[in-house]
Amino acid sequence: MLEGEALGIHDISSGRFAINLVNTWNRLAFERAGIVLPEHDARYRYGCEWLGVVKRLLEGERSPIAGANLAVADYARRRRP
Repeated sequence: MLEGEALGIHDISSGRFAINLVNTWNRLAFERAGIVLPEHDARYRYGCEWLGVVKRLLEGERSPIAGANLAVADYARRRRP
């Protein structure tokens, strides 16, 4: 969803807008892809780290951004023309 769309929904709904992010629940899909599904707490630690990276990029910070699970090098957010 684009940032502007989210802000529009937020305005129309009088501030009652939220996004529910689920950190992987479909074990069968992972098994079929040959990927080991991490346990619940590990998935949510990864998800929190991912959200932190996205937040920093949305705030205009330029990478490198590195954490326990993610490393983003030479990246900056840019708007579409």
